Amino acid sequence: MSARDIEQLREQLREVLREERAEALEIAAIAGLLGRLSPGDALLGPARARAEGIASERLQAAAEAAADGVLEVDEDDEPGESWDRLSALDELSAAATWLDRQGEIEESIGAAARSIRAFPECWRAHSRTASALLRRQPPSAEDPARALWGAVEASRWELAGGPSGGAPIAAVIALGLPAVIPLASSRQQLLAAADALPEEAPWRALASGEGWDLALTRSERGEAILLLDGEVDARFERDGQEVAPRRLPEGRVCDATPGQWRVQLGDRELAFELQP
Repeated sequence: MSARDIEQLREQLREVLREERAEALEIAAIAGLLGRLSPGDALLGPARARAEGIASERLQAAAEAAADGVLEVDEDDEPGESWDRLSALDELSAAATWLDRQGEIEESIGAAARSIRAFPECWRAHSRTASALLRRQPPSAEDPARALWGAVEASRWELAGGPSGGAPIAAVIALGLPAVIPLASSRQQLLAAADALPEEAPWRALASGEGWDLALTRSERGEAILLLDGEVDARFERDGQEVAPRRLPEGRVCDATPGQWRVQLGDRELAFELQP
């Protein structure tokens, strides 16, 4: 982001502050974006005085509506439309973080990020822009939008070359087709993602259900792991032998060892092969 970007946001904020009937949420969104780039800006004080009274119900409803917009994106939509919906949710995250009210929108942003991981083909057009944003001017670690942009960035690595001609591996598994995941290429993809996301492990979705996600990701030491996030009855098998997952704060973890895997998650059984 350049000085010109900052000045454009400052001008937008000055203009909206001159409007007596300007909506507090609009003020907070612009101030939040400005606060990301220029935390000590003199305009943020007057903006806070106008924005702090936003009702919790109003903030939550706006976040839910913006997240619904992201969930409704289809791969046939124009990139401009999907970008606008992504940006609307990002602006609300900036507003909530600036107001220190992230907890009121985290659920909505989490749902949007999971949808992006589940349907990465809808977001690949924006993945390199997300990488650039996360390298040059990332949202703070406290800002839920960091995970949102991370999911968008990872969308270009979610497409796995397989029997479906490049369909997302999660779709291949869901359809019960032979799902083969070469760990060597996955490691390269995960490490590439990690270059732009130093504080968050990259994520390759394998399957998801109500309240849970299964992914191929990496540990803090850079090792490939299977991570089950969420509470669901689970049983892991590799080459016919049961594998006991480790419980970590992030979820249940198994080393991503090559072999034929079967994972029972509630009433769903998933089958896939991890190759060296």
